[in-house]
Amino acid sequence: MWRTSVRFRVMLALLMLVSAGFTSAGAEDELDTSYGDGMIMDYFSHRVDETQGRWLEGIDTLEDWEARREEMILELREMLGLRPWPERTPLEVEITGTIEHELFTVEKFHFQPSPEVYITANLYLPRDADGPVPAVLYACGHSRQDEFGPKTADAYQRQAAWYAEQGMASLIVDTLQLGEIRGVHNGPRRDRDWWWHNRGYTPLGFEVWIAMRALDYMEERPEIDNDAIAMTGRSGGGLYSWYTMALDDRVKVSVPVAGLTDLRNHIVDPAVAHPSHCDCNFFVNSYGWDFPMVPALHAPRPTRLANTDADAIFPLDGVERIGEQVREIYRLYDAEENWDVWITEGGHESTPELREGSFRWIYKHLTGEELDEVPPSTPHFEREQLQVFTEGTPDDARNESVQEWFVPAANTPEIPENAADWETLRGEFLDALDAYAFNGWPEVDETALMNSVDSTGAMESAGDDTRQLTVAPLDFESQQHATLRMWIIWRSDSEVIEEVDVHVVDGEGYSELLAVLQSAFGEDAEAIIGEGARAVEWPDANDEGWTVLADELGADNKALAVVAPRGIGPTRWDLDGYTRYYMLAGQSRDAMRIWDVRQAMTVLRRVSENEPEPGYPDARGAGLNLVGKGDMAGIALYAALFTEEAERLDLHGLPASHRTGPTLLHVRKTLDLPQTVAMAATEIPVTLRGAEDGAADWAEALLDNLGKAEQLTVE
Repeated sequence: MWRTSVRFRVMLALLMLVSAGFTSAGAEDELDTSYGDGMIMDYFSHRVDETQGRWLEGIDTLEDWEARREEMILELREMLGLRPWPERTPLEVEITGTIEHELFTVEKFHFQPSPEVYITANLYLPRDADGPVPAVLYACGHSRQDEFGPKTADAYQRQAAWYAEQGMASLIVDTLQLGEIRGVHNGPRRDRDWWWHNRGYTPLGFEVWIAMRALDYMEERPEIDNDAIAMTGRSGGGLYSWYTMALDDRVKVSVPVAGLTDLRNHIVDPAVAHPSHCDCNFFVNSYGWDFPMVPALHAPRPTRLANTDADAIFPLDGVERIGEQVREIYRLYDAEENWDVWITEGGHESTPELREGSFRWIYKHLTGEELDEVPPSTPHFEREQLQVFTEGTPDDARNESVQEWFVPAANTPEIPENAADWETLRGEFLDALDAYAFNGWPEVDETALMNSVDSTGAMESAGDDTRQLTVAPLDFESQQHATLRMWIIWRSDSEVIEEVDVHVVDGEGYSELLAVLQSAFGEDAEAIIGEGARAVEWPDANDEGWTVLADELGADNKALAVVAPRGIGPTRWDLDGYTRYYMLAGQSRDAMRIWDVRQAMTVLRRVSENEPEPGYPDARGAGLNLVGKGDMAGIALYAALFTEEAERLDLHGLPASHRTGPTLLHVRKTLDLPQTVAMAATEIPVTLRGAEDGAADWAEALLDNLGKAEQLTVE
């Protein structure tokens, strides 16, 4: 097996020593994250500028659009967790009661879009209908109605009843989240379950699946004309209407109300860009979409975008931008009259004017007739009258666990027996990572990267001449609007550097760096950090820590490079919601941190190849070793796959799964961390220390098959 690094064990002891001495010294100084906050918002603004309207490029004819449309449908299904389509299992419909009204009948029933997921609904059927009638699928939004479900809310039931009063059928369906049996919508937003993004799961996908299975049921009903089905809903229901019609041609007409705005509003606009939107608003955006692309898939079918002029979470400017872009697609079909933007006064609420706009549009396009006057809509029932489960709910319901199984994780692959099979499998893994997890990476431009490198000059510590340290801050632009600083530290009396341990640090590791710098450089430590120095609380100086470090570096002719990826240390930002913004922008925070480390490794290699300046040690030919601890172990692991500069890899505390490891879009559809360890260990020596159980097993078995067991050390 590959020799365990004594130097690394000493370094870990040093880090633990520094961490143990951490106090809140400097806490009296107010923290200032303005540098990181400003940088990240500039970054997102630039990202949105690149994205907005780009989807229309190259679409000049209907033929151009039809070809692109087919690709877009597949992409959207992927991002909703609907590719491949889930199995259409029996709906297991059970009618639990009926309400008789003079103009219509209400059937109270539940159905199972997937086995043991019970969705409650009411079907309004007009009395004395002469043959199959047009029908409306009404999707509920975020209306909390206790155990009765949102379908019973006055604002919703009045609309279902109105269509029945006009001689149409209407099916109103509860949501997964707020139905009579509750499911979960807010994983990443509320519980920081970022693993949903790893899985490619979004509750939006399941809500669309509910709507599609509801359409399946409508097709079974002889009372319904399957060639005349519309869909509508407000807020969350409007949202589900957008996506269902985009993917299901059975919906012929739609009026989504207050459920969509564009990427600029969601990320950049300070009036709405906040982390409070439900996770059901978003697909896992691995293809870098903007939201106008969804209603474009409705064309040429009649769609009215209905919104108010003062909606705080679906603002008017974003709605108007969507309207303008989507009109370009309807124009290709010569069907501009089928696309309408209906704006009325009001906030994010159900108003009579919004309802009138919905009623008129759907009535016109389902019946072929115009309404001279819109009859009033009235709620007719108490909530409990419309309840489906009046005597308890099923014991086998799986509504609360949909996120665990609806988008299945990849099974653990069989371990290849030989090098050829492994190379094939490894290539498949890398292709999938390129397509989804790292699809948002910029193009590699080493010239631009190296032109961005800026050194403020080395600084030498005070004290004993035999234990002086030199630190050289090195700035580089990892990508546009993402300028980072790393710190290279060596013994001042070193003439040659043979190895550089590149530590990728999280918040704790960065604090350990600050403790050492304070001890070695005193008041100058803040200048070494530079902009963003007060983004975190500074720990106390640790004299013993930097002394041990000085001895360690001098004994082995080595240097230490500390890399703080974006959002850590000086570029720390204040809002945790930025993690979700990355997903909305077609990336993930951790994918871009991996990019940062990759760029840092390139900078270090190119800088070390230069002839040393006077007073600097000669680092030409020095080995670069990547080191990651805790949250950064997974970041360093993936970075090693995409750089040729790392000569070995030391990881401490690596998780056994992406469930608690790096967030990379859709990654669990293909592989998990044990396979990533194998990809690294077949190329360079890897040492795992304190890894979770199971993190190394798959790689160890593979390396045994390949005769490369010495490549992996597990402690």
